[in-house]
Amino acid sequence: MTRDSIRGSSDRSTLILTSLAEAPKHGYALIKDIEDFAGVRLGAGALYGALASLERDGLVEALPARRSWG
Repeated sequence: MTRDSIRGSSDRSTLILTSLAEAPKHGYALIKDIEDFAGVRLGAGALYGALASLERDGLVEALPARRSWG
């Protein structure tokens, strides 16, 4: 499946996995990338709900938080 073939898709899992195929991303970067390549704007609730499902299914895993303290 190519980026062109999923433009306008509303399947959140497909959109998220397509975005993450390039590199790990935090939530805001996922939202922006998906909006750029698919023309779909996911809200934070939809994104994090879908990410939780993908994590439960073993398809993604959260990276440890990075601290950037002064």
